[in-house]
Amino acid sequence: FLQMAGKLIVLFAVISFAVGLLQEYLNLKKLQSRLQQQQGLTGHLIGALLGALTPFCSCSTIPIMVGFIRSGVPFGIAMAFFWASPLLNPLILSLMFVLFGLQLTILYALLLLPLSIAFGACFEALGFASEVRIAPPSCCGCGNDSDSGPETPDHRTRLGRAAASAGSLLGRVLPFLLIGTLIGTLIHEFIPEDLIVAAAGPGRPGAVPLAALIGIPMYIRGATILPIGSALAQQGMSLGAVMALIIGGTGASLPELAILSSVFSRKLLFTYIVGILTLASVVGFVFNLLAAHGF
Repeated sequence: FLQMAGKLIVLFAVISFAVGLLQEYLNLKKLQSRLQQQQGLTGHLIGALLGALTPFCSCSTIPIMVGFIRSGVPFGIAMAFFWASPLLNPLILSLMFVLFGLQLTILYALLLLPLSIAFGACFEALGFASEVRIAPPSCCGCGNDSDSGPETPDHRTRLGRAAASAGSLLGRVLPFLLIGTLIGTLIHEFIPEDLIVAAAGPGRPGAVPLAALIGIPMYIRGATILPIGSALAQQGMSLGAVMALIIGGTGASLPELAILSSVFSRKLLFTYIVGILTLASVVGFVFNLLAAHGF
C-alpha cells in the first residue's frame, strides 16, 4: 500500500504541475475563436485533443463546453472536447501508465480518441445542439481559470500559479487516491482470485456492460477507481470489464450527472448516459477480444 501510494502521489504531483504550467500558457479565448472557424474532422480532432490536455473537474469542464457552444463553436467540436476531457486527460493516462503499463495505456488512448470524436459528431448529427441549456456557475475553484491574475504574467508568476494549482489539486485528490489504493490493496490481498474470475473473468462477456453500469454509482474520482481496477485485473477480472468499469465511472460519475442535469435536457442527458455505457462496452469488448488473441 505504501509503495503504490507513494508512487502515485509523486506521479500525480509532477503531472499536475506540468499540466498546470501548460494551462498557464494556453489562451482559451484564442482557442475558442479558432475553433469557431473549424469544420469537419480537423475541428473535431482539435476539440478532442484540447479536451485531452485539460484535466478540469466536471464543474469547470461543463461551463467551458457550454461556453464553446454559445460562442459559435460547432456543437460536435464542443462535444468532442467534453467526451475526451474526463477520459483522456494526462492525469488519467499517467495513472493508467503506472498501474497498467505503456502498451495498455497506448491502446486505451488510441481507442478513446477516435471514439470521442465519433460520439461528438454523432451528437451533432442527431441535432442535440438545441438540447443544451444555461451553463452552471463554476463551483469548485479548481485553479484552472486562465483569466485570473494579470493579463500577461511573467514566467515566475506562471510557475508559482502552476505550483499552487498542483498543490491544491493534490490536496483535494489525495484522500480519494489513498482510499482507492487501500481498497485495491485489500482486494489484492483478501478477495480470492477464483471468486473474481468466476464473476467477471474472461469467460464472462456479460461482465463488460455490467461493469460499465456499476462504474457510474461507485465512482468517486479517477484516482480512486484506477487503483481498484488494477487490483481487480491482477485478481483475474477481464481487462475488458476493468476498462468498462473505469470508463463508466470516469465518464458519467454521479456528481457530473447532477451538474449536467442543469445543462442538458432530459433527452440529451439520457442519451449521454447511454452513450457512455455504449462507449465503455465497446472498448471493453475490444480489450477482451485482443486479450483472447494474446495481446
